[in-house]
Amino acid sequence: MKFYIRMWWLFTRAALRTQLADSANAVLWASATLLGMLLEWATLWALFARFGSIPGWDFASSSMLFGLVRIAFGIAEMIGRGFDRFHHVIRKGDFDRMLLRPIPVAIQLSVAEFSRFGMIGAGAVAFIYGCSAAHVSLNLVSMVYLAAVISGGAALFYGLLMMQATLCFWTVDGIEVANAVVYGGQTAAQLPLDKLSRPLTFVFTYIFPLAIINWIPAKALLTGEITGLALAAPVIGWLFLGLGAIVWRMGVRAYTSTGS
Repeated sequence: MKFYIRMWWLFTRAALRTQLADSANAVLWASATLLGMLLEWATLWALFARFGSIPGWDFASSSMLFGLVRIAFGIAEMIGRGFDRFHHVIRKGDFDRMLLRPIPVAIQLSVAEFSRFGMIGAGAVAFIYGCSAAHVSLNLVSMVYLAAVISGGAALFYGLLMMQATLCFWTVDGIEVANAVVYGGQTAAQLPLDKLSRPLTFVFTYIFPLAIINWIPAKALLTGEITGLALAAPVIGWLFLGLGAIVWRMGVRAYTSTGS
């Protein structure tokens, strides 16, 4: 395990050096991502300003939802960007070369991308504002729980990215279907679960449990009552990552080389 962690760090450090070689371009990409996420948050504000608050939810509490999902997804995409772009790897036949290296392919694909810091930063701004406006007091216990929730959310999104990449072993043309789940799911996760339709509530609770790692923890922080399901939320996220790893391994075993 120590060897694999060290290999991941070497890959990540080399990737970050490459990205930061042109510092102006790296900062520009991160700033563009930050601005894009802040504009999306401003859209959320415009909706509440125009139509008023939803029963049980206002702009402050919804900002907490927005912030949590953006931080979690930003971390997952920053580390698992290789899985998000895996269809390019398959199309170009680069996966064969990756299999020849004495390092697990998952580590080779788990290389950090600097531009995702912009999404994480925007999520942090929205979440901090939401906590302040909703008068949520974060003590030591709440901070530890929040860290666990974010890690569980990142793990769940990482598992989704792995499943999306696994689909490419059979088809790269159907990747848009997986994108609809991953990116549509993160959009749905920043909305109050009790305001979605029953079919969507079922999908994002029992099939892709995005609501469990976002809506339920946010509600627990808002009310100050951390229920059993809220405590289990981070664990569910990590279990989903384990499921994603199993699906990924099945895909790798079923892979047929592109040949020469």
